[in-house]
Amino acid sequence: MTPVVSGAAGQRVKRAGVRSVGVLAPAFRLLERVVPHDQRLAVIGAFPDFDDSTRAVVPGLLERGLKVVVLVARSHDGAAPDWLDPAVVVRRRRSAGGFWCSLRARYVFHTHGSYIARGGVRNRLSINLWHGMPVKKLGLAIAQPGVEADVTIATSERFADLLAESFGMPRKGVLVLGLPRNDILVGDDPRDREAAHRITGGAPFVVYLPTFRRSVQGELRTDGDLRFASAAAARRIAAAAAASGYRIVLKPHPMADRADLGVWASLEGVDMIDDLVLSRNATTLHGLLSQSAGLISDFSSVSVDYLVTGRPICLYIPDLAEYAGSRGLNFGVDELAQIGTVTADAGGVAAWFSTLADRAAHPPPPDFYSAPLSGATARLLDDLPGLERRLRT
Repeated sequence: MTPVVSGAAGQRVKRAGVRSVGVLAPAFRLLERVVPHDQRLAVIGAFPDFDDSTRAVVPGLLERGLKVVVLVARSHDGAAPDWLDPAVVVRRRRSAGGFWCSLRARYVFHTHGSYIARGGVRNRLSINLWHGMPVKKLGLAIAQPGVEADVTIATSERFADLLAESFGMPRKGVLVLGLPRNDILVGDDPRDREAAHRITGGAPFVVYLPTFRRSVQGELRTDGDLRFASAAAARRIAAAAAASGYRIVLKPHPMADRADLGVWASLEGVDMIDDLVLSRNATTLHGLLSQSAGLISDFSSVSVDYLVTGRPICLYIPDLAEYAGSRGLNFGVDELAQIGTVTADAGGVAAWFSTLADRAAHPPPPDFYSAPLSGATARLLDDLPGLERRLRT
């Protein structure tokens, strides 16, 4: 397993003050009616903190002359990642300063909502940057809350329809622009190359990103089963990767119980990482993915993101029937096969590795990605001045 590589710490995280979101929400609703907005202020709140959506959007906002505040849930030992521009202010979400900046912001970007997210507020635009397209059911489709926002973003017309239904949003508020974070996937930042080299030792690698089956934070639930994490399957997949000349970089889902994947940490040729490792190596998940040779996933929306690279994808889903029967899916197995190789056993993943180097790039299927493959951030930010006017008419 690759050791954590320390990186320099940049900005201080300002903290403390108001502590309960339950108290913040009603106060926010009252004050947002009377407190004037700063027309040059943008606030971003994401999960996980300092995610790829934040990394993608912040430079564009600064280039357009806006002041930017990033809201975080944790202290991060008082530091922000090296890639974050020093001009950006970082504040704790549950703090007096975070509350005030959110209240004053002209533009509010968020991945999962919170007291800052509500749409329909005069002179403020709430923009949801959901963390991926709904391959699996979410929101209202699984009896969970929708998303409050004026706008959210999709990669295709089909996903736009699904997001509108899942979030309870008007269809005109779902823009088929592509996801800003995917601009990082099609880039080649030297910092990402250097980070990948530190994490893997310079070897070619495939990233394995399974979604959670048992969540231990956020919405607590169990979906599917843990056959995908069996010791025998892990050993066979790791051996196949090594035989084909690849390392595996495994990142558990942020909501997952890491113990479910513990067997992988001891396997030769496997680097198990988390958000802290990425931050200390001055990169992000999509930055690392931009340097990878392929992706193994399952029901995770990252497989849709990865389509922009044209590189090989393997969907390893031994618990397809169980997952479809618990969480539920928006696509059948024949449709998922448009993304990449679909297999229910480790032998199928091993076969995929054996032909990985020979696989040609392929364009994404339109049901999953019909937006342009790059430039999503510019398309969104260039359109900000006119968005509110069109949405209110």
